[in-house]
Amino acid sequence: ARAMELLRRMIELGEKQPALAFNIAMLLEKRGAPAADLAWLYGHAVEADAEFADAWLNLGNVLEALGERDRAVACWRKAMEQKPELARGYFG
Repeated sequence: ARAMELLRRMIELGEKQPALAFNIAMLLEKRGAPAADLAWLYGHAVEADAEFADAWLNLGNVLEALGERDRAVACWRKAMEQKPELARGYFG
């Protein structure tokens, strides 16, 4: 909870490093963080870098877990458009 609070504050103060939000989201995801927090972090990553395919992919996964299937599919499409090899690696 404290890590999320500090990260939110950094972003509010202007931190624009998409990799920071992405990497923290991945760490928090492994620790079972709430999907809403993960969606916020991955969303920040793609907002800071609209071509961050891995962040689009993970955002899609989190949105699907939140029951937002249409938004998830849109994110996956963006990921695959930017980095087609994700489709092969992720879906075989």
